[in-house]
Amino acid sequence: PTDGADGRYVHLSYGGRPCVAIWGFGVKGRNWTAGDAIELIDFFHGRGYAVVGGVPPIYRNMTTNSSTADPDWGDAFARFDVISPWTVGTYNDTASADVHAANYTVPDIASSRKTGQGYLPVIFPGFSWHNLQREDNGKLHIPPNHIPRMGGRFLYHQGLLGVDAGASMFYVAMVDEYDEGTALLPMVPSDAYLPVGTAPHVNGAECVAINGNRTACFVPRDADDGPEDGAMPGDWYLILAGTHIKKAMRRGPPITDWEMPPFADAAASLPVSPPPSSLSRG
Repeated sequence: PTDGADGRYVHLSYGGRPCVAIWGFGVKGRNWTAGDAIELIDFFHGRGYAVVGGVPPIYRNMTTNSSTADPDWGDAFARFDVISPWTVGTYNDTASADVHAANYTVPDIASSRKTGQGYLPVIFPGFSWHNLQREDNGKLHIPPNHIPRMGGRFLYHQGLLGVDAGASMFYVAMVDEYDEGTALLPMVPSDAYLPVGTAPHVNGAECVAINGNRTACFVPRDADDGPEDGAMPGDWYLILAGTHIKKAMRRGPPITDWEMPPFADAAASLPVSPPPSSLSRG
């Protein structure tokens, strides 16, 4: 993409250099070696790029959740300009996020400061592979709304944990991955906007039978957002990331107020139209 003015490419930069992000070195199931990583990182450094590395959440101790226990991974990871441990699915609620932050984020940031690397923690609004991964005959292994969004509280809490630990930037996963249940893009407010389900509700999702014994499940915003059902703005997750977590970053640590801002504090929101009459529950 270009900026539309003089035709120059628009890109992220770090330390005055354009960024290249490489994800997966050392991650289980990827067969690259530490030597491969070093060669590729050095290649981009030689051409003037800053290199961001998406790595396992326990990258400082490559004994589990890694493709190999090769001690050279330490050398490879030290070459990244910015280190970004992948945490989606590593914890599933605010309590386990607290544990992860204490055991990993805080010491990771301390380590990155010693090595002179940037640290880019990954936070995510929720998660489910329900509609993406299935067994034969339609058997479902992962329920819809598997890691509940908690009406944004889960995402906001992770952001505050990162700020409290000293993070100065975030990778919010992801903008548009509806198939993995992590999208930040707007959602419909309730099941009144969804096709009428013919399968039972599961974890607050409306499930519709397709192709015989298979189901597709949809998670509206009010699936698990608590007492404020119906009040959440359509673009609440974008507002949380782009406004409220940014405000916390400007204030900096320590975090003293851990409560998520009320929906009414949204600076802007998308208008919500009535559901189509053909989908209304009456």
